[in-house]
Amino acid sequence: MAKYRKRKIKLNLKDESFQSSLGVALLVFAALVTLSFFGQAAGAGNFLQDLLNKLFGWGTFLIPILAAISGLVLLRLRIKIPFVEIRTIYGLGLLTIALLGLMHFFIPEESARYEATLGQAGGFTGFYVQLLLRKTFSSVGAFLLLVSGVVVGTLITLNTSIDEALFYLSQIAKKIKELAQEYIWKGKKETDIEVQRKFQQVKEEEEKIPTNEDEELIEVSTPYSSPTTKTVATKRKLEWEYPTLDLLNDPVEGGVERGDIEKNAELIEQTLSSFGINARVADVNLGPTVTQYALEAERGTKLSAITNLSSDLALALASKTGTVRIEAPIPGKSQVGVEVPNPKPGLVTLKEIMKSEEMENNKSKLAVALGRDVSGSPVVDELERMPHALIAGATGSGKSIMMRSMLATVLFRTSPEEVRLILVDPKRVEFSGYNGIPHLLMPVIVEPEKTLPALKWAVGEMGKRYKMLQDAGARDIESYNGKAAEKMPYILIVVDELADIMVVSPAEVEKTITRLAQMARATGIHLLLATQRPSTDVLTGLIKANIPCRIAFNVTSQVDSRVIMDMPGAEKLLGKGDMLYLPPDRSKPTRIQSPFVSNEEMDRLIGFLKNSGWAPDYIEEEIQTMEREVERLGEPTDPLFEEAVEAVTQYERASASLLQRRLSIGYARAARILDELEARGIVGPAEGSKPREVLRRNFEEIP
Repeated sequence: MAKYRKRKIKLNLKDESFQSSLGVALLVFAALVTLSFFGQAAGAGNFLQDLLNKLFGWGTFLIPILAAISGLVLLRLRIKIPFVEIRTIYGLGLLTIALLGLMHFFIPEESARYEATLGQAGGFTGFYVQLLLRKTFSSVGAFLLLVSGVVVGTLITLNTSIDEALFYLSQIAKKIKELAQEYIWKGKKETDIEVQRKFQQVKEEEEKIPTNEDEELIEVSTPYSSPTTKTVATKRKLEWEYPTLDLLNDPVEGGVERGDIEKNAELIEQTLSSFGINARVADVNLGPTVTQYALEAERGTKLSAITNLSSDLALALASKTGTVRIEAPIPGKSQVGVEVPNPKPGLVTLKEIMKSEEMENNKSKLAVALGRDVSGSPVVDELERMPHALIAGATGSGKSIMMRSMLATVLFRTSPEEVRLILVDPKRVEFSGYNGIPHLLMPVIVEPEKTLPALKWAVGEMGKRYKMLQDAGARDIESYNGKAAEKMPYILIVVDELADIMVVSPAEVEKTITRLAQMARATGIHLLLATQRPSTDVLTGLIKANIPCRIAFNVTSQVDSRVIMDMPGAEKLLGKGDMLYLPPDRSKPTRIQSPFVSNEEMDRLIGFLKNSGWAPDYIEEEIQTMEREVERLGEPTDPLFEEAVEAVTQYERASASLLQRRLSIGYARAARILDELEARGIVGPAEGSKPREVLRRNFEEIP
């Protein structure tokens, strides 16, 4: 019997037919992958998407593009389609491989493979590409090859040269700049027109009021002789017009992503249960930055047992920051709060806080908008209650924007007769634009050397005000203003960077700030001190003891958090306005998302104030006195002053006998130099027969 032999089936397709079939298959593949991105390809599509995610990670979106172009090239259509050429396939393929490798290049080696299994970065393709290049050419060589692959792949895909690409990029950047300038100019023009319109309305209303040929001068007499409210003959021409909230941007609706709340609650309960803690999520508070899960634990559970599991909870919840903050207990409740960062935080605007019931019902002139807490409720407090505040946090954590929003709140609600400002801005970028607004007592201080005389003036002003309170039989500024015809304005001193001020004269600055913090509240003088360097030589124990109100933004370590708040917690904040607020009447801080105020909003507000018709009323005589003081301290009078500085810093002690021996001078001259060293904050005060303490160990710190 003949053996049956299987025959191979041959299609005998022409090359053109095979290429066309393969092209159609690639196009269908590209379409299926694209549909799977939008969840429209059912189970097979989901499997395909998961597979591609693991293979190509974030570069998955390039795969359907590459497949579609390859399919169109194989179809050999007679219609000319841009970029549908064989070179595009090579260029885009090289670009894709290089990008995938570059995406995975910066992931730590110990977690690179794990990230690939999750479909992150460059997937397994990127993982193996960068791994092969690292082992072959070292890390630096691999990086150079990947970057050059991206550049060459882009040039081949676009069929261009480097000089042409740079030219087109410069043209695009130029066009974007022109559009941005046109948009900004248009916005400023509309604002100026609105301000002019309001000013014109006020002017027309004034012209309707009948006046005599000789304008009446109103004599304002008061027993209070301070420069801020001294007796003046004032020509009242304009009533103060308060800025409207139309100058601020409208709140943005929605935009917050909180993840799967039910799943997170279940994960929290399961994680605690695995460690032997029986607890249930009794409530969920929805905040703009974090979602707080309120736990009720069974009786007998130690709070420390829950707080010690913060890292385990962060792992179970896959927290985007790698940490969760635990508030144990929640004030006013027998619950423990687990604060989980929102995948996409919400934006809190100043306008929504200003329009809230909490702000509208607050009659204080020094009420400030602090933001929204973890339950989403607006938080408003009064500077009279603080009455001074320390604000600290790392660079970019939101300190300056917080101070900007506090200032904006005060400027919206007060006139120059009610609140006067002293602004100190050593960085020269935050408050410089405020020059010219009528609330200022003096131009914005940008030179650290001028800050100490300004603070000393505030101490003198405080003394004068206490004398006036005594004469009027008043206990504080509020009761005084209820009795006097001419009201005493509040004074708000804002320092943007305390560290720069402390360098000038640490002992004198500390002494002056402490003096103001101890006594200035009753006279209506309040301090807002901010720093991005929360160290003990800036936030000294004496300053902290007299300023109990603290606002902490994100810091780099628990040590910095303890310096600011005297407790940990600030190191777990998320940045971008996420802060802890500790008022003096509470022992535990409140987590708040501070409001965002853009530069454009502040420009509109400042522009309105400058065009209000009120000119700044500076304390000219006091400013001249302060400048003379700065000049006096700026240049040492004795030619041996620098040698004296070197001597006392070298021996770390200061006395007249030491200067006599080292400089070969008499006692009288040595004593004068010693007094000058004390005035400049280089040595401390005399302590009987003991040598004076040297306050500056580093010669470069001495101005």
